[in-house]
Amino acid sequence: MGRSTNAYIYYGFDVYDAEEGLIKYCKKEANPDNLLAELFYQNGHSERYVEELMGVSVGTHCSGDFPIYYIYVTESQEFATRGFPEVVTQWPVDKIISFRDTLKNACEALNIDYNEEEDFKFRIASYES
Repeated sequence: MGRSTNAYIYYGFDVYDAEEGLIKYCKKEANPDNLLAELFYQNGHSERYVEELMGVSVGTHCSGDFPIYYIYVTESQEFATRGFPEVVTQWPVDKIISFRDTLKNACEALNIDYNEEEDFKFRIASYES
């Protein structure tokens, strides 16, 4: 039997370039092992406070040994575990527009360069631990 993985679908974009070994889009150096703190820690607030305030999170896909980091709208992420398929939410257009606005506002607040047309999309990814 083949190997299976967990699946994620989310509205956002990858920020870690494994080939280059750096954080894409960031205007400053960032440590991928501490990405939440590097990107979200501002004005003395906790990561959780800023994450909830902005409505975005950082996740990883690919594998635990070689993670690829992504920023996504927290509300948009859906998850399916091995052997348990899930029905994907069919978001209405106004909700997708709000996801775009949330991601755009967070990127601007966190000083992350982005290309709205290329980066702001629904993506599906897998994770093998």
